[in-house]
Amino acid sequence: MAQLDGLQILVVEDNHVLREGIIRILRQAGAAPTGVGSGEGALELVGAGWRFDIVLMDLGLPGMDGARCAHLLRALPRSSREEGVRTIVGMSGDPERLFAERSAFDSALEKPFTPNTLVDALSLPRGE
Repeated sequence: MAQLDGLQILVVEDNHVLREGIIRILRQAGAAPTGVGSGEGALELVGAGWRFDIVLMDLGLPGMDGARCAHLLRALPRSSREEGVRTIVGMSGDPERLFAERSAFDSALEKPFTPNTLVDALSLPRGE
């Protein structure tokens, strides 16, 4: 399994059990994950100045869905974007939806995934 040494990762997943499982996997890979259960929660953290290298976001969030939240994160003022989020990865169990919403995300991860698949997907080189 690849390592995610020191990466600050925000996990945006409304399913508490899945969110905690993802956080556990990321910690084991050396990342520093933080979890929230909604798009609104993600926007609050980034808007308050929290810095994340990667946002791992479920598309099927209740209320504000993941694609809408990703677009809003990208619309933050330039300084907030540069300091706040480097890469946004969309997650969904619906490959057609992942494809349809591809403009919102830097990359996509289809559910279900294994711990190795998750860590490998997040450790791929990305443009800044």
